[in-house]
Amino acid sequence: PATGGPPEETCDADFEIVGSWNRDGTILFTKFVPPGISRVSDRGGTPERVVAQMPNDALLPMWPQFLPDGRRFLYLVIRGQGSGDRSRDDRPGSRELRVGSLDSQDSHLVTKLDSRAEYAAGHLVFVRDGVLFAQRFAVRRRTRSSSKCLACRKRTCASSRSSLARVSAANCFH
Repeated sequence: PATGGPPEETCDADFEIVGSWNRDGTILFTKFVPPGISRVSDRGGTPERVVAQMPNDALLPMWPQFLPDGRRFLYLVIRGQGSGDRSRDDRPGSRELRVGSLDSQDSHLVTKLDSRAEYAAGHLVFVRDGVLFAQRFAVRRRTRSSSKCLACRKRTCASSRSSLARVSAANCFH
């Protein structure tokens, strides 16, 4: 629990390393069976899917991250290499960053990326061609600014396409 004490089981999860927890006690996490992003109360219960596998079953939604309003969230859609196949397509531009909502089944395409992205201090932080960038992101409009700020050069930035260092909401990018 956030208040301290021993860990408590909330539900079964396939992929225990990725999730996001909002102030209202909702936890979003990736499930593989059935594929998609699910939510559960921090008090426990039965998971409920909020983002199902995309219509083409080779597109897998993963890595949810709540945005500051606690209702909308970012997630990455990873293209598999075949029907029902969990192997990933690592070609540049094969991943979509989308915004979903707890209040709707609709989602909005933000951009295509080579890595996952994190939101912090009004910015999307992502890796492209081994370089870490920060780009302003308007949450309400779900839009990015046209300019990107170099945050880390290739020689000092180590990241794979499927992972990105966690960023702090207190960090500022100029």
